[in-house]
Amino acid sequence: MERTRQQQARIAAKREADFATKDQPAITTDGQAIEIVANIGGQDDAIQSVQMGGEGVGLLRTEFIFMDRPAAPTEDEQTAIYEEIAQVLGSDRP
Repeated sequence: MERTRQQQARIAAKREADFATKDQPAITTDGQAIEIVANIGGQDDAIQSVQMGGEGVGLLRTEFIFMDRPAAPTEDEQTAIYEEIAQVLGSDRP
């Protein structure tokens, strides 16, 4: 049991150290920059990505806004959803 607690503490410390550097550029040991983007399904995912240091969106899963609804969203509803996502990302994240 003590070994498990030590491992959990190491994992928690690593997670905390990683989170502290979330807004720094992702650079490999050989100097290559890597763009960190998220696949998202809506505004909540965009918020979480930004909070975790995401640099943009790689894939917006637009089909998710059609799911769990009896009818397709209107064009105005879709526009509002995409605008909300764009506002979360801001002008500096693609």
